[in-house]
Amino acid sequence: TDNVSNIDTKGLKIVNKIVISAESRGELLDSLRGVKERFKIVSVKPLSVESARTAAHDTRVDTIIIDDETYEYIDKAQINLMKQFRKPLELPFNKYLALNDGLKAVIYRRLKYYLSIAKQPLIISSYANNWNEVLIPRCIVYYASLLLGLHVKQALLFITSYPREILLRNGVSV
Repeated sequence: TDNVSNIDTKGLKIVNKIVISAESRGELLDSLRGVKERFKIVSVKPLSVESARTAAHDTRVDTIIIDDETYEYIDKAQINLMKQFRKPLELPFNKYLALNDGLKAVIYRRLKYYLSIAKQPLIISSYANNWNEVLIPRCIVYYASLLLGLHVKQALLFITSYPREILLRNGVSV
């Protein structure tokens, strides 16, 4: 069991986030009904082209996740749609680090294309479910700059300023 009673939470704000996995447009729309009333941040893992396109259009969706289950649906058309609707892409860094080199290379190419074409922010998240899964921000910045070929300042923006903008847009004071 996790003992979090010894952790100093002064100044720490917990924000409810939901990750919706959807294989179809209908499944995604059903899952999104009423979700903003319970959760401040909504991320979608599209498991089909149809759900990816729907997530890009829907204003209730804050980010679209790219990982080993969703990379094939984040294609050029999807990236252009995300650019049009100003929808950021989210990279769960814990999952990215655990991938084999072949999948890392595929996702790397999609991320590079996204950053060059969409000119939208990339959100790098730890994808943590428990406090002990949270990566140290310095480590994320360092590894993201090495593994993704990002400038350190750019990687820092991807874990601080851009996620903060999403929080502020959703009414969370930080």
